[in-house]
Amino acid sequence: MLKRIFLVIALTLTATSASGDITIGIPTEPLAVIVGPTSTPAGELVEFDAGESTGAGYDWLVTGPSNCDGRWKVYEGGQILIFASPEPGEYRIVLSVALDNLSDLTAIVLQNGTGPDPPVPPVPPDPPVSPLSAKVTKWVIETVPVASRPKANPLAQIYREASAGITTGRLTTAEDAMAFVVVGSRKQFGSDRSAWLPWAANVKAELDSLWDAGKLKDVKAYTGVFDDIALGLEAVQ
Repeated sequence: MLKRIFLVIALTLTATSASGDITIGIPTEPLAVIVGPTSTPAGELVEFDAGESTGAGYDWLVTGPSNCDGRWKVYEGGQILIFASPEPGEYRIVLSVALDNLSDLTAIVLQNGTGPDPPVPPVPPDPPVSPLSAKVTKWVIETVPVASRPKANPLAQIYREASAGITTGRLTTAEDAMAFVVVGSRKQFGSDRSAWLPWAANVKAELDSLWDAGKLKDVKAYTGVFDDIALGLEAVQ
């Protein structure tokens, strides 16, 4: 009742003249205002208040992930909306107020319960394995006893260092590069040298084949080959 009285006062001015009271209307536009939360645990009762709005009536609408009928009610002449839903998701609370054939509309978004899980970033594909890397891994598995395979990673490091030596100009010829690999490999093999000889024979045969095909005429061509051999060794479990 008090609100109705205040509304009448806000919309009119009363002045006194010699002839009596004069009522002067003041043009007022409607204003829709919702006061309420923007998030709540799913299933919890929440309240939305339109009391700060300017208008003669309130029209509410609630939309969400599914039919919202029965999940909200209005009280206090339409000023208060009560909402609860066990279904998580995003809900939109809409309010319309009218005054003198004009209307205003506003809305508030309520996150009911936890939102959807953030999208999982795609897993980048594994880099393609070169045919030579696949052969190197296969030769280790087929020819080197399991007990001797821990030498694979230290041996891969020898090939990595040889590739880096070519790139930096420390190894300037194919003979320098191969000598570096042979000497370093013998040190790494140690007492497992005999276990790795069949594997080394396969690698030598592959290098000879690449040489005969004209793919190793330039010492820089060895960098890619050595890197592929290292990758194959590093893939050994």
